[in-house]
Amino acid sequence: MIKSYLAILTVFIFNSLWSMSLNSAEKSPQFSPENFVNATYQEIKEIASEQLSDAEKVSRMLSLFNDTVEHLFISRAVMGPYWKSLSESEKIDFSLAFKIYLARKYSKQFDDFSAGDLTILSIKKSGSSGFLVKSRILTENSKQFNLVWQLVGTNAGIRIINLKFEGISMVHAERPELKNLINTYSGSIPLIIEALKNY
Repeated sequence: MIKSYLAILTVFIFNSLWSMSLNSAEKSPQFSPENFVNATYQEIKEIASEQLSDAEKVSRMLSLFNDTVEHLFISRAVMGPYWKSLSESEKIDFSLAFKIYLARKYSKQFDDFSAGDLTILSIKKSGSSGFLVKSRILTENSKQFNLVWQLVGTNAGIRIINLKFEGISMVHAERPELKNLINTYSGSIPLIIEALKNY
């Protein structure tokens, strides 16, 4: 009887400690969607506003992407059915090349954000570990942009798996671009990877 009671008590204590650990993690800045979005946008603003060469901007963007983006998820989503035909090494090589491509592409497109202010409009849970964060950016020229952040919680913290800029999904927008590359290079993954790196 005593052993049974102690076993139940042990399980109860373990579950309580585990629950406290999860709650503490969710409240920490690393796992807070609000803090994550604000910090990520602040870094984008700094990259856009500083007097940097193109190479320096790309380098800063790559560093930011390493800390904030779930590369394999986005690569798989953009590749669609083609992803299954890739070997494990090709998946890794493609995701790295795609990250370089995105860093070069978006480092040129974030200049409007150099003096803009971001306001978070709402945060909603999405699934067991995801978040949808709706935000609005107001630039110094009084332009307004709606930006929705699709986030997922990982062991390393929150990561971006998609962005919707004025209702246009980044993942959906990149699919035709990639399809063109697949057609141009007859599905040759090494050539597609090289083209992405040289964007």
